[in-house]
Amino acid sequence: MAGKAVGGAAGKVAGKAAGGAAGKAAGKAAGGAAGKAAGKGAGKTAGRAGGKGAGKAAGEAASKVAGKVAVGAVGKGTGKAAGKAANKVAGKAAGRADRKGAGKAVDKVAGKAAAKAAAKAGGAVAEPASTVAEVNEPPKRRRRLRRFAAVSGSVLVLGSGATVAVLAVNGSGAPQKPDVSHVALEYRNFAAALPWPTDGESALWAEGIGGLGMCGKQTQVPIASVAKVMTAYVVLRDHPLVGSDEGPEITVDEQAGFEAYSKDESSAPVRAGQRISERRMLELMLVPSANNVARLLARWDAGDEQAFVGKMNAVAAGLGMKQTVYTDPAGFDAATRSTAADQLKLAEVAFGGGGSVSGGSGSVVEGEAEAEADTLLELTAQRDTQVPDDSLVLPNTNSLLGMDGIVGGKTGSSTPAGGALMWAAQRNVGGQERLVLGVVLHQNAGTTPEQGLARALTVSQRLAGALG
Repeated sequence: MAGKAVGGAAGKVAGKAAGGAAGKAAGKAAGGAAGKAAGKGAGKTAGRAGGKGAGKAAGEAASKVAGKVAVGAVGKGTGKAAGKAANKVAGKAAGRADRKGAGKAVDKVAGKAAAKAAAKAGGAVAEPASTVAEVNEPPKRRRRLRRFAAVSGSVLVLGSGATVAVLAVNGSGAPQKPDVSHVALEYRNFAAALPWPTDGESALWAEGIGGLGMCGKQTQVPIASVAKVMTAYVVLRDHPLVGSDEGPEITVDEQAGFEAYSKDESSAPVRAGQRISERRMLELMLVPSANNVARLLARWDAGDEQAFVGKMNAVAAGLGMKQTVYTDPAGFDAATRSTAADQLKLAEVAFGGGGSVSGGSGSVVEGEAEAEADTLLELTAQRDTQVPDDSLVLPNTNSLLGMDGIVGGKTGSSTPAGGALMWAAQRNVGGQERLVLGVVLHQNAGTTPEQGLARALTVSQRLAGALG
């Protein structure tokens, strides 16, 4: 019995590893029947190992995590044996916690319980759970105006004690099989071997090569603030910025000023009556992802938001984005939907400056596309921005800037959309430095916006890093 002996150091470490946000996430994900089946045995030992200092919540969280791994690994038929085996391993680990650190002990329980349970019950486990996992865990988006500067997609590495919790949130399945049928022959093996996401949908394109494959069903899904790339593209098409030109000044209307105080969505602290340049307005929309500015730009460009949405859909049709429907300029409406393959077509023009499309109000010519692409890349590469005459620094929601060659892009996140990211990177592919564009959508959909964005950033960084 480890209760009092381990209650100090083990309590603190186990409490930190299992009692925080990761513990709660794992508890939710693993708190079903499987968790209970294996958790009966493991729960007692894990709870004792933490002692009174770790608290009941830490014991339960560790129990549910260990139960989930053990039962999931050997199947429903061996749940009881798995629970006993997990409990036995947990007991040994708890006894060593005072000299090895409770965090590592708890993690070893979760990481090895499945394999030992399978051996005892006669089952088989393909591979034990990893003891270290890396995940992007951004701080919660600010819901109040003065906390806006806290919005970011910072990359955090969770310690070994939270490994199973991370897997519960992000999934641990095998990568989906990509479709590389349209990739140039000499690059097909390369494209097929990339670390494609395990869920959602994604697509890649490289300058001078073309498509590098796609993954997922490519069915319409909500895209959240990735929609703002189209909003910026339409505004720049109608009101081009040449070089470092700031463009015309735009007056902040009452609606945008009122929406600056929204507790339910991202916004920039603009005030009614302010006059702000077009370039700065675009920064405020793209960098901290301000919904109120997206709507303001739409009204400024087309007179009202619905007329502007009509322009967005016209450009989408002109680009051959057949599975895309825009219903608002900010992407806040879950009815704004698209596919990764469609959004990659937009990325090619918006960030790559490629292609030439004609037809009605959605017409685009190559020279204009190149100028708009340069401007959009420059805008989305900004690490932060500010409202004029306001000291508050608004950071870029894309925390991958400068990592693995990433030079721009746009994030998106909501519960229906999960996490999304359209990104641009400079990578060496096939022995040549090239602009590579990627789109990932619907990552961890149905969770929180923070969890979804964390996953989108993680899988995007893996893809970009593997390119060269």
